[in-house]
This record gives sequence, C-alpha cells and structure tokens, in this order.
Amino acid sequence: MTPGGDALFTIETNVDHRWHPADSACLPERVRAAFDLPSVASVEAVAKPSTSSEIFRVPCGDGWTIMRSVDASLAGRTELQARILNDIPFGRISKPQATQSGAYTCITRGRVWLAYAFVDGATYDGQNLATDVLVGDAVALLQDLDRWFTTRSPGEDTSALAQPRHAASSWAELPELLIAPETGIVLSEGTAQLLRSCRAELEESVSLAVAWFERLTPATLVHNDLQHANCLARQRASFFLDVEDICLESVEVSLAHAVFKCLRHGVYLGTRSLADVASSLSRDVFPRLEQAYPALTSHEALQGYGMIRVVSDLWSICESLRRGSSHGTYDLEKKIHNLFELNILTSGAT
Repeated sequence: MTPGGDALFTIETNVDHRWHPADSACLPERVRAAFDLPSVASVEAVAKPSTSSEIFRVPCGDGWTIMRSVDASLAGRTELQARILNDIPFGRISKPQATQSGAYTCITRGRVWLAYAFVDGATYDGQNLATDVLVGDAVALLQDLDRWFTTRSPGEDTSALAQPRHAASSWAELPELLIAPETGIVLSEGTAQLLRSCRAELEESVSLAVAWFERLTPATLVHNDLQHANCLARQRASFFLDVEDICLESVEVSLAHAVFKCLRHGVYLGTRSLADVASSLSRDVFPRLEQAYPALTSHEALQGYGMIRVVSDLWSICESLRRGSSHGTYDLEKKIHNLFELNILTSGAT
C-alpha cells in the first residue's frame, strides 16, 4: 500500500448535484421559442464545481427538458457534438433536440444553448449496475463514435472538436511543480505529505505515462469523460450523459480512464473493496475489452494508458495556475490522489 494510502479514495468532487429553484429569466425568451418551451414555467438549476457550462431543467408535458449552455465561442463545436450524437445508432445517451429551425443549438446573449430530454436514473455507485454491462455499453458507444469518425464524408470538418494536447515532453517537471513550495500551489497538509513521502512513486508514475505515450494510437472520436457522474444505471443498462465531452482522443486513454474512474468510485463509496475490484478486472472488464480493444486487456496497459490521462490532467491544472488561472483547481487534490489510486487498483493484487 502506498504510504499515506489510508487517505486515498476519500476525495470526490462530482457529487451532490441537486436541483434547486432558479429565476425563470435564466432562460432567455429566444431560447424558449427556439426549443418550443412553455412561456411561463418553473426553472431549476443544478450546482456543480465546474463553471464551463450551466444546466437547467424545465417541466414539459409529463417530464422535464434539460437546458444546457456554454460560451458562444463554442457554438460550432456544440452544434457538431449534438449532430454526431443524433447520427450514431447508440441510443443510451442523451440526444440533443432540434430547434424549430432544424439546428441543434440556439445562440443568444453570449451563450449557446441546447436541449435534451431529462432521463431518470441513479448515478453509478459501484454496485447498481453490473461491471461487465457498464464496460460493454461504454465499448459499444465508443465503437459507434469511432465508426462515425472513420466513415465521415471527406468534406466533414471536425476541426471544431477539442483534442487534448498532451505535453509529454514537459511532464518530467510535474513532481517539482507539485512539491516545491515556491510554485505557489496550495494543498492540504495530508496531500502535501503524501507527495513528499511518495515522491519516488510520483516520479515513476510520470515516467510511466511518458513511456506509454509513445504507444498511443491516433486520436479518434470518443466520449472522454465516462466517469460515474455521467453514467446512469437505468433498466439494468447504462445511460450516458454529457455532450461536451465528445472530442478527439486516443480511445485507449479514454477507455482506461473510464474503467479506472468508475471502479474507483465504488471504492470511494465503500460499495466495493480493493480485492473486489482486482477480481472484477479479470472477471468482468478484460473479457469485455478483449475483442474490441485487446491492447487494454492487462493491468499494465490499464495503468499505463490511464496514467497518461491522470498526468496530463495534473499538468494542465498546474499550467493554468502558472498562468494565473484557477481553471480546474477544484479538482487538483482529487487528481493527485487519482495517480496513487490508479497504481493501487492496477497492481493486480487481491
């Protein structure tokens, strides 16, 4: 066990997403008209740590409609993401609704809006959905996204889609950035002590990420955030959320991260033990990956590709801090813990 490991699996930022009443003026009249929403209706909002988007819901008929907005600079990307999700045959994912004009988005007051039906379901908690079912559904979604990307028409412009920029050549600086006090990164004493006592493991993990980065397959179309908060358990199957995370990335990185985050969440909640996760990888996960993604059917590969994502995310947050931005800092300590947690969950020990 990692020194200080008793403090691991104790941080989660994607929790407690409760709906609360909001001012109906939050939804501009132009948006209501575009999506044919009731002129006068109660509006609820959800509080979340990330400020990249705003989420509301309004009652429509017997259900609810979710309204999501992002900065208008992302209009082209959001329209394309919405169209892709409506193009692919995979059905267990939120599909944005068309506006009265036939587009999927409406732009007003510096925001781009889209709408989709609210789906009732329980957020994945490690035990309310069979692991092999969850992994199988994730594989099916990623295969449909890859198929769309590889068979798209020659004139299809996908340049608006985000593509993570992995600064692997700079990652070796990460341990010093996280540990050296002069960098100005403020951490809890527990996390700071974890980094100091496990510096060798931190450095080895960064080196591992750099080594596996050399094995990356070309980027394709993926959902790059299939973590527990974007996975609902519904009718013994998965239902996935979040249009914003459709982007270009190596599928091994995306899928390794998804497996790690969902299994890790069960340990965090106490619904799964480390021994259970270890046996589940061999029993439920690797067999589901074997046919579609054989490169991911080992503990070493899951650790290596997963570490690329963890280290890259940490580097991006540190870079934001160095530029004076607070983007992503709410997640910094969790992602530091994720690095050591990934090592534990992929050790193969039972």
